[in-house]
Amino acid sequence: MTSARNVPWIETIPVASGLGPGEHVATIFADGGWGQWTMQGWSSRTARSAPNYDVLAWLCAALALVSAAGLARAAPRADLAGLARAIGGRIQASRGITLQAIAAGLALWATAGLSWAQDAATAYRNLGTPANVALSAGASALAFWAPVFALSVAALLALCVLIWQRLDIGLALAAFFAPFYLVPQRLFERAFSMAELITLICVARWVATLAINLIQARRAGTALPQFKPTLLDMGILGLVGIGLLSSLQSDFKVEAFREWRLVVVEPALLYFMLRSAGLSVGRRNGIAAAFVMGGISIAAVGLWNYARGIRFEAEFGLPRIQSVYGSANNDALYLERAWAMALAGVVFGRWALRSLPLPGGRILRADWLPGAARGAAILGFGVISVALALTQSRGAILFGVPAALVAMCFAAGGRWRWLGAAILAVTAAGAALLLSGAAATLLQGTRLAAALNLSAGSGFIRVNLWQSAWAMWLDHPLLGVGPDNFLYAYRSFYILPAAWKEPELSHAHNLILDPLARIGALGLLALAAVAAGFVARARAALRDFASRPLVIGAFGLAAAAAAHGIVDHSYFLPDLACAFMIAAGLVAGKDLSAD
Repeated sequence: MTSARNVPWIETIPVASGLGPGEHVATIFADGGWGQWTMQGWSSRTARSAPNYDVLAWLCAALALVSAAGLARAAPRADLAGLARAIGGRIQASRGITLQAIAAGLALWATAGLSWAQDAATAYRNLGTPANVALSAGASALAFWAPVFALSVAALLALCVLIWQRLDIGLALAAFFAPFYLVPQRLFERAFSMAELITLICVARWVATLAINLIQARRAGTALPQFKPTLLDMGILGLVGIGLLSSLQSDFKVEAFREWRLVVVEPALLYFMLRSAGLSVGRRNGIAAAFVMGGISIAAVGLWNYARGIRFEAEFGLPRIQSVYGSANNDALYLERAWAMALAGVVFGRWALRSLPLPGGRILRADWLPGAARGAAILGFGVISVALALTQSRGAILFGVPAALVAMCFAAGGRWRWLGAAILAVTAAGAALLLSGAAATLLQGTRLAAALNLSAGSGFIRVNLWQSAWAMWLDHPLLGVGPDNFLYAYRSFYILPAAWKEPELSHAHNLILDPLARIGALGLLALAAVAAGFVARARAALRDFASRPLVIGAFGLAAAAAAHGIVDHSYFLPDLACAFMIAAGLVAGKDLSAD
């Protein structure tokens, strides 16, 4: 065991309490040596138990929630318009004609500016989707790679204007930039990922639209469309709330709130924007294509590095691919999700596009476009497939990819289910061969030779890690140790002696134990509600023929995340969280508008 932050400090550890007066014996065994905890001393005392303020804290939190609910209920009945008229009358009485003239001038300037802006916005929208995408993508690329700070800020401001006109393009850009969260854009003394910046711009536009719709509905005396929350909605909201509570009680709150923001709140906002934006099937497919393009970009960077000799060394066989992530396993986690969506597009896409809109209302006829688009999709799918294979990730090869294929086949229905059953049987037979050791000779010298060996190597480390995560949850049953607090708790107190070779592990490498240790049983229940709600919404969406390729790909993405999560990350990384929430939002979004 080492200190949580790997710096010297003194930690007081209670060994026993409530023993009563008398003689007691404590036996301490030393295990390990350098770089671990050393005992500075011990003491015993008889003291009154300290008052427990936990109940008071929970009562205060409950009072705050009740007060907020009361405020939300009372706010619509407040006479804000009367207050504004009273303030206006007081200003007129005190300032006179001069202030009125200034107000009139400002009003004239503002209305003229709005008129010009409206004309510009109309012209921009009339350019059509290809031009809108090109302009927005160019502004985002300039903001991401601009060598001059002022130029980057100007590009971000231009991006704000463009996203204000087309929210779906902003969401597509957020989906594209999701895997690049480790390559942030510096703004002043802070650094933010492009996905985060674009998400916040989209949120500003989304909130403003909701506010405008509310004001217009109140003025017209009409009611807004009723939002009926689903199990998926409630699960995601529960995850946000439980993540907040878990962060508040964590030992390392800065790290906890950072992960809560990046992994829980912002992906949830992406989901609710997609859920409520009323995007057509075509625009949702465009966002899915942008997500796949992000995966292709990650794969292309890795293949380019591989050709230049920039690779991760492997303990067996070929070197492993190195892209923008710190390990090939992280590449595999994201690539398998993009691979599932790309495969669904290639196999189940309709490829019926026949024309492109051009400025001035012209139409470009392109009979070759369906074939060219299909060829480009197949090429992109091939790039992701090669990169995914070169990660040599055992979790992706043995769990993620087969699970995605099986889920997609069963979601497609009909004869595809027979193929899914065959893939499932072959996968089960292969796992049995690996467990029995019958294929050890054939696979000797590869990473698959000891893939399911739990007595040595990474399998042995994982078994000890799972035991530590279970003990961590038993000590923090409801809310866990807090988001991004696993590393500090693990290497400080919970690491087992047999796992001393790998003390720097930041997650439990298991779909169930990771949320249990991180955000507790309440968090796991919220995630279970999210999973059940996702399946229910996706099954309902399969009835829409136009949405089937998208929904089938989302099924594959979720299955890969769950299956690979048995031995690795499943959700709690910014890119993985965004990938799932984007897929869930695309599946749950209603088709309320036309292209």
